[in-house]
Amino acid sequence: MAELLSGSDWQGRIFSDGWAKAHGGVHSSVEPATGAVLAEFGLAGTLARLERVRLRDVPLSPDRGVIADYLAPFEDPEVLSAELSAAVGVVEHGLFPGSMVADVLVGRGDDVEHRVVS
Repeated sequence: MAELLSGSDWQGRIFSDGWAKAHGGVHSSVEPATGAVLAEFGLAGTLARLERVRLRDVPLSPDRGVIADYLAPFEDPEVLSAELSAAVGVVEHGLFPGSMVADVLVGRGDDVEHRVVS
């Protein structure tokens, strides 16, 4: 299963196989959405293909990407990572394999909690 980590403006999970899911906005205390950056060009087609995506009401990323949340539930972060990485119009997503995650920093107000991922 996964351990839920949350702060005032961050929520994510560390899965038992080491995968980490980051999300910069809390939508649910049970299952946070998976953050994604979408290409501005062809956005309507990307949204139609992905279906369960909600655009965030925030400025574009520095490289002009559209910030969104992938809302569909999933069991296997590795499978979802591969699907999102292969999806036309998805520039990046918030799923990270355990090989890329050694530490997680969680901000809560003025405090920062440091978690070592084993």
